[in-house]
Amino acid sequence: MTTYRVFNTPFETALRLAMLLSVVSEDLDATSIQAIDFLATYGKAFSLSNHNANGDNRFMHCELAARKGLVDRGLKILVKKGYVLPFASEEGFLYRLSSKGQAFACSIDAEYAEEYSDTVTSAFDYVRANGTESIFAHVENRKDAIGG
Repeated sequence: MTTYRVFNTPFETALRLAMLLSVVSEDLDATSIQAIDFLATYGKAFSLSNHNANGDNRFMHCELAARKGLVDRGLKILVKKGYVLPFASEEGFLYRLSSKGQAFACSIDAEYAEEYSDTVTSAFDYVRANGTESIFAHVENRKDAIGG
């Protein structure tokens, strides 16, 4: 019997990243995208939302490292479809949503998408104010505290 996973796959990540990039008007590097996605998914844990989009999870802090690969593969899917445009900068590769990607992101009509997108703005502001390094350090400290 073959089963098809949707959750925790590059496809699911690509859907979230399209929504994320439709909300954030700045070009972002993959590390910032990873951090914003994590914060938006677990907004309650960072006092950015009244809920965690992916539910409450005691071991959520252990997910951050695994997200790097999913974000990279999700971005690759979006780039191949022409939804995201990568370009080189002095800081490395940056990504922005194309008009085709904007139309795609707007077509995702679900309560989850609305809640996630609402939290992305707060997550982006948090990353801008604190930097990605502080978020990764915070997550690492929490992971160590629970024995992850």
